Amino acid sequence: MNKKETIQVMIIQVPVEVAFECDKCYWPNEIKYDEMVKEQGSYPGDWHSVKCENCGTEYDIDSVEWD
Repeated sequence: MNKKETIQVMIIQVPVEVAFECDKCYWPNEIKYDEMVKEQGSYPGDWHSVKCENCGTEYDIDSVEWD
């Protein structure tokens, strides 16, 4: 049997939501990615702030991590 050559494949991901936990009330916030784009622009590096939907604490966005 002939050994086949190998190749690497890439799985393409689509952003769905932005998530963070509030440091004040520990609420697990989830915002639809499309809503963030509408409010703050299409490039995550330009996003400025988020607000906890539970207690209203507003945070400046320091960094963005992709999962």
